[in-house]
Amino acid sequence: MTAASVLKKVRQAYPEIFESLPKPKLKLVENAILYASTLSETDERLSEWEHKRLLQEITGKAELNPGDRLKAYRLREELSQVELAKRCKIPQANISAMEAGRRPIGVQTAKKLAKALRCDYRQIV
Repeated sequence: MTAASVLKKVRQAYPEIFESLPKPKLKLVENAILYASTLSETDERLSEWEHKRLLQEITGKAELNPGDRLKAYRLREELSQVELAKRCKIPQANISAMEAGRRPIGVQTAKKLAKALRCDYRQIV
């Protein structure tokens, strides 16, 4: 199956999503689908070069900062900042400031966050 045919099938299966997305996000989703369709069954993860290239294309950044990683893990767990704050007993304003890069994430705080986010604390410091 070609990349174009994979994209066509996904568009047919989820038309409401493709109609509701703004153009920049739509292009990003299309690129991700096209890229994913080129991977083989044995490709377990992206190479470092591929990861950096895609990250640059998606975010405009060469690397994610701790706040970006914190937000990514929070979104992966489908938690709001308020929910994460309650789980960790950390003020929501502090979570917001950490994600925005206005507040550093200390080791003890990272350990609390990591437990709630099911990740290694070193990923968010």
